[in-house]
Amino acid sequence: MKKITKILLCVASLGANFAYSQNTIYADTVLSVSSEYSVCPNNWSSCKIIGAPDVYPNCGDLPGSWSFSAANNTTTPHPREWIEIGYNTQYYVDSINVYQTNYSGLIDTIYFRDAQTGTWNIVFSDTAIFNNNCDVFRLGMPTTLYKVDAVRLAISDNYTSLYPEFDAVALIGGVTTAINEQEANKTVIFPNPSNGQLTIKTEGKGTSAFTIFDVFGNVVLSQKLSQETENISVNIPAGVYFSVIENKGEKITNKLIIQ
Repeated sequence: MKKITKILLCVASLGANFAYSQNTIYADTVLSVSSEYSVCPNNWSSCKIIGAPDVYPNCGDLPGSWSFSAANNTTTPHPREWIEIGYNTQYYVDSINVYQTNYSGLIDTIYFRDAQTGTWNIVFSDTAIFNNNCDVFRLGMPTTLYKVDAVRLAISDNYTSLYPEFDAVALIGGVTTAINEQEANKTVIFPNPSNGQLTIKTEGKGTSAFTIFDVFGNVVLSQKLSQETENISVNIPAGVYFSVIENKGEKITNKLIIQ
């Protein structure tokens, strides 16, 4: 599996805004699925993805994982497949582990659903890289600013004659975030989206460190903020970035869009 991925949330190395207590939860229900090899609760049905891994670390075409209705036995790509799974416990999430027990590397998009708004947000998107082995797809990110109640896995159609199998999907996070929400509300960056001219308000924080990261975790701007309200000019290409304001050990992360 490709280990360096293009993710639409900044990589975990930012170390900002992580959940206080780390807990792991597994899916409780299947909300929707493109197809399944058999009907629940039979082997290779969609409900086999529910709960903790019961096949992994074993590898191969083994009962106990979800797989599709039929592989395409020609050179024509398989139809695109997907599954939506729900979680009864709702966490702010900072990583996801997908247990793949047969033909890994074929996930090309992952969505999280906002428990409050019902909005699906893309947290991973990249070209699938086929792997003959089993694997755990581990994706880290800054803690979501919303609680997650569902995950959608989208599978690439760029393969033939294969039965990829998925054993479990773990979310890691907590019921609270590492930032004090009252303090976070005192920090404002606007306009957002921006053409590169930003106003930053950090009420009552004193001197703060302001850093902008690209989606790969690279620092593209770093400077000190000494005033409660500062205007800065950001000369970086248009795109999605993440800003981090750090003061006295507290970090506040925001998504920043430059047009």
